[in-house]
Amino acid sequence: MGFEYRSPGSVGRPLMRFTLLLLALLASGPSLAQEEPPPSADDARARELFENGRVLHEEGRYEDAIAAWEEGYRLSKRPLFLFNIGNAHEKLGDLGLAIEYFNRYRAFAPEEERVTLERKIRALEERLGDVQTEPEPEPEPEPVVPEPLPTPKQPRVTPTAIAVYGVGIAGLGLGTTFGLMALHDGRQAEDHCVSTGGGLVCGVEADEWVAKEKRHALLADAGFGIGAACIIGTTLVVLLDDPGPVRVGPLPLSEGGGVLLGGSFR
Repeated sequence: MGFEYRSPGSVGRPLMRFTLLLLALLASGPSLAQEEPPPSADDARARELFENGRVLHEEGRYEDAIAAWEEGYRLSKRPLFLFNIGNAHEKLGDLGLAIEYFNRYRAFAPEEERVTLERKIRALEERLGDVQTEPEPEPEPEPVVPEPLPTPKQPRVTPTAIAVYGVGIAGLGLGTTFGLMALHDGRQAEDHCVSTGGGLVCGVEADEWVAKEKRHALLADAGFGIGAACIIGTTLVVLLDDPGPVRVGPLPLSEGGGVLLGGSFR
């Protein structure tokens, strides 16, 4: 019975290759287990929004930075967004909102950050209290506007007043005419009279002139009375501006003649 000869090297090569492959897999196994999974689309977008908000915050565009960080927090729920939003609200002077976001972040903050964060919140609360308790400024007094001086009242000359003025002027004209006629009649009567030691002796012709003189004198008195009453009364009514109606009427001859005037012109 014969033996086939195999060299050790030819027998050991497959085993050596398997051993080396196993060692390689064992060596690479832990490193592969520690690798993080690739970020999701929302997480990648949140990282972009975080960076965009940081740039906007540095440019002083705090409201735009808040909008970017709020969207990033919605996508990733990372607490650091809350802290940054609180800082932006503090820059804007919205102390109440800043305190709200800092308190929300404090629930997720590491223990070593909480003491500093609590001090910051207390300081903001004190500032907010000072702002709310500041007294409101008193309103400035309204300027006193002096009342305008009353405008002098101008007398109102109405058409009625003008008409009564016309009646008065006509009355004065008639009074003057009849007065001149009475003077003429008196001279004519004197021509028919003779002066004696006991007075004047007049003939029958003088009686007619004496009668005319009396009639013309009475008419003259009536004309002067009406004219004077109309002019004087109308002038007083216009100046006084009494709202009552005008009342004009003749006086009976038994009372001396003339005209009765009352009220005012509208």
